[in-house]
Amino acid sequence: MINEVLQFLMEHWMLSSVWLISGVLLLRQWTRGGIPAVSPQQLAMLVNRQNAQIVDIRDAGAFKAGHIVGAVNIPATLLAEKIKAGTLDKARPVIVVCQAGIQAGPAANVLKTAGFDQAYKLQGGMQGWLADNMPVVQD
Repeated sequence: MINEVLQFLMEHWMLSSVWLISGVLLLRQWTRGGIPAVSPQQLAMLVNRQNAQIVDIRDAGAFKAGHIVGAVNIPATLLAEKIKAGTLDKARPVIVVCQAGIQAGPAANVLKTAGFDQAYKLQGGMQGWLADNMPVVQD
């Protein structure tokens, strides 16, 4: 099986190159997404000055183990549904938090598409938050 795949890649190197480049560009677009990243300190300022909403898209277990004060747990798979239900306020900034800062961009793009003009992602996710010795609460 592997030999057949390698043979195909060598015989169709140009097609394989286009496929690889397309995949890399798509991955890059997903991770960048045009969503601004905020530092843990900027998150605290947005919450204090503009009453920003924090949406933690990690699973319930990770959320209960430790999350940012005031964060709402909405798993990424339920985000679109919760937006339709009016769970979040479009007039307030929304900061999306994931584990490492990678999944937050696509989730924030969902918010952007739904009309949330002030959608952000937490740079480094919860790992970055904890690395900066910022406080967490447990449920």
